[in-house]
Amino acid sequence: MSNRRSRDILAVDIGNTTISFGVVRRGRLLFTSRMETGKKAQSQDRIVHKACKKYHIDKIVVSSVVPEKNTWMKRVSRKYFSKTPHFLDALAVKKMGIRIAYRPVSSVGADRLALALACFSMKLPLVIIDFGTALTFDVLSDKKEYLGGIIFPGPALAFRTLGEKASLLKGIAPLRDPKKILGSSTPESLGSGKQYGYLSLVEGVIRRLEKHLRHPCTVVFTGVDSKYVYQAYKHPRKHYNQFLVLKGLSLWAQNLT
Repeated sequence: MSNRRSRDILAVDIGNTTISFGVVRRGRLLFTSRMETGKKAQSQDRIVHKACKKYHIDKIVVSSVVPEKNTWMKRVSRKYFSKTPHFLDALAVKKMGIRIAYRPVSSVGADRLALALACFSMKLPLVIIDFGTALTFDVLSDKKEYLGGIIFPGPALAFRTLGEKASLLKGIAPLRDPKKILGSSTPESLGSGKQYGYLSLVEGVIRRLEKHLRHPCTVVFTGVDSKYVYQAYKHPRKHYNQFLVLKGLSLWAQNLT
């Protein structure tokens, strides 16, 4: 079947630091791309158009935690695809069968709602760990309820801020994949803090959540910075998907008329 006859979905995740987007066809993610949220709008226009012009976009679905970018998304959708984008919200998630036990309901980020949609068919209860600008833990109960979560500064934000505020650490990047927990240089020490510090954070939070829920949980990792912790973390029911938000958006799109 040719692309022209396809009914492709453009899924867009507008985050505080980056905008991720991809085209989905019959449940399969054909490609993904990322760009800085703060880029000039004209540059973002070109990136989206160049990446998607060969596809037949039938629906555009968006999760956005940056309201000021929503107008840009509407304009791009009309200009290049003659479509009106659908923005994910709590009501849409409720219609998909997930009850939200979070107050106020409107305060749950659309990206976190998309994550819940992507995972609610997995073995529950479940914890989704998203390494982004913020590091978030989101919990789904065995009754398909979004119970709430935990929010920390993400590793990229935390170490960038540390470099800005601590004079002796400016310009020093954490060593990637440190081989031991005790650093013998500043890059090693920063790398150890990033890897083992966030690994210990995840281990401790999951242990406490499972005790709170009185049940072992499925643990799902997502986000650009999550893979190194996922690989080191020992858990019998762990999963990894870097593009989980886009998956959740595409599942929602399939239920839109």
